[in-house]
Amino acid sequence: MSAHENHDQPQFYFSIALQKLSVTISLDDRNRLEAHLISVFASTQLMTDGSSVVGLRMGWFWILDMLESSHVRRQRLLARSNLPRSPHSLAENNHYDVFEELKNQ
Repeated sequence: MSAHENHDQPQFYFSIALQKLSVTISLDDRNRLEAHLISVFASTQLMTDGSSVVGLRMGWFWILDMLESSHVRRQRLLARSNLPRSPHSLAENNHYDVFEELKNQ
């Protein structure tokens, strides 16, 4: 490749970052469903040759079911990414303080 050849350069670049998104659906003070998404970055580049490059970096997510139920549940994390502690240890005493665990990391 000669020094005069044109290397593909980004023609268009878009990036978005989300530090924290939390959604809570509450029926009352004791019945709620929570969804949390922490630290997500996405980007896309359109190159001069028509190709594209897409990037996604995911932090953490979890869905926590704190709805009252007639049956005993040992685990209220319905879905999750890898978290700093195991679901079993987060469930101790129904604490589920994932935000604190991430802060201490």
